[in-house]
Amino acid sequence: MDPTLAAQLLKTCAKSSATAFLDQNTSFTVDNEYYRQITLRKGILTIDQELTLDKSSAPIVTMGSAGEIRKNCGVFNQKANRKVVN
Repeated sequence: MDPTLAAQLLKTCAKSSATAFLDQNTSFTVDNEYYRQITLRKGILTIDQELTLDKSSAPIVTMGSAGEIRKNCGVFNQKANRKVVN
């Protein structure tokens, strides 16, 4: 994890009623910023960070123009119905 973000989270999480946004930049907007932050090692959830950056799982994690929104996460959309996520 990014050392600056880790230090910030330690301060935030030391408070008893603390919360932290998963998306540090555009917390109230639905966009791909969360995934961009993961590629910069600024992911809050360790599992997301590991899946994206680990050589064995990175090929199955797609983002940008290679990504898609699925109705069923375990099944690829048919080509005619694919929605591109940018």
